[in-house]
Amino acid sequence: MQQLKITEEIKNLDISRIEKNLFFYKYSSKNIKPLLKSETQKISIENMAAYNSFKGEVYENIIYELLLDYALNNESITQFILKGPHQNRIDKFYKTGLMIDRSLQIVYKSNYKDISEFDALFFTEDALYFVEMSTSKKTVSLNKRLEKNMHS
Repeated sequence: MQQLKITEEIKNLDISRIEKNLFFYKYSSKNIKPLLKSETQKISIENMAAYNSFKGEVYENIIYELLLDYALNNESITQFILKGPHQNRIDKFYKTGLMIDRSLQIVYKSNYKDISEFDALFFTEDALYFVEMSTSKKTVSLNKRLEKNMHS
């Protein structure tokens, strides 16, 4: 099994090849418009939170586009799934398993509870790669079941 290498474009957030694509996203700018129009130097906590939220939204779209470009141009990747606007969600409510949830996240659920979330899945001939996996801290019951199954 080969290891996928992160590109310099992703490491440096180089948007030169994808910058036009970033204008096709819908951005929620309603909350930052007053901040942009304001001439005051003092920024309230509410405005700073709105600005940081917007900045995070732009950052996520940059990452999505860089991952999409990476997957399309990496010969080792045979298939891929990205969260967000780059996939089609089937509107079903599964109790357990790997799925795209209502907020367009790739998640693994156990009894309707999110156990982990992924930004992307890359498939090669012999492996599955989980890209930026986050796990839930509320996995106590899952850990107990896994431990019980290991000792059974």
